[in-house]
Amino acid sequence: MANKNPVTSFAKDKELASRAGKASKKPSKGLVELRKVKATEFEEIIYKYQDLSLKVLKVLTSDESLPGKDHLVLACMIKAIETGDHSRMDFMLNRTIGKVKDKLEVSSGMTHRTLIEQLEDDD
Repeated sequence: MANKNPVTSFAKDKELASRAGKASKKPSKGLVELRKVKATEFEEIIYKYQDLSLKVLKVLTSDESLPGKDHLVLACMIKAIETGDHSRMDFMLNRTIGKVKDKLEVSSGMTHRTLIEQLEDDD
């Protein structure tokens, strides 16, 4: 039985993992387009079920004629409703209406001069 040098083995494994991570960070154009199509399909499924009651959603989960994607969305919706899981709802809303852009606007209407005058008046 050959002894394996743990340091060399670790270095090789680390290098392979590093290369694998870099390759997966840049998806191909085809994959990007496929994700857009899948996102659109996902939105359509959510819109189809979003106005239904929890009772109806549970009944639909036993319908074996529905596609697997529908069952996944139904399960996610039911779990979100039953547990009050905001992160699930955020995920679903982000898929349907899009993420809300964070904007930070700072305006006080005060200039440096008016701030000094106000501070002097307070004395």
